Amino acid sequence: MNVQVYYQVCMSYAHKEPESRSIGTCGLGPCLGILARSHGQVFCGHMSCGLTGIAEHRARIMESARTLMVIQNLAPIDELYFAAGAPDTSTRWMAEAISRLFFPDNTPLGINRAFGIFWKGGDVGFLPLVNDTVQGTVRSPRDPSQPDEPDGPFNVT
Repeated sequence: MNVQVYYQVCMSYAHKEPESRSIGTCGLGPCLGILARSHGQVFCGHMSCGLTGIAEHRARIMESARTLMVIQNLAPIDELYFAAGAPDTSTRWMAEAISRLFFPDNTPLGINRAFGIFWKGGDVGFLPLVNDTVQGTVRSPRDPSQPDEPDGPFNVT
């Protein structure tokens, strides 16, 4: 499946658009796709992690994920969704940290098993297959010679 959106978020980047526009990301393996609706805008992030999910990294991963979300200035949020095609321990810690940031009294939200997440037509959608894509009229900046390297500012380190 190919989903056409206005703005395509690439790996290690995040972006906000008005609710009236469409936005999304794809290519999620262990990276965390995040979609949040807040203040009439939709935020989409493709959070990568440069740290392995070993116990010694847990606090650092969670703090870095929280910090990356705090600087997005989203609070309070109306809706929050996560997606990852192959979530690992670090993916789950990032999602837990972000869930607790926005909903501290609730059980952390689960991660939808999907390789893409998007907002279109006023609703959230998920791409279940590894070859499913989100194609954007506008894309976040990427170095095409390094398509698999997390080189953007939305990277947990």
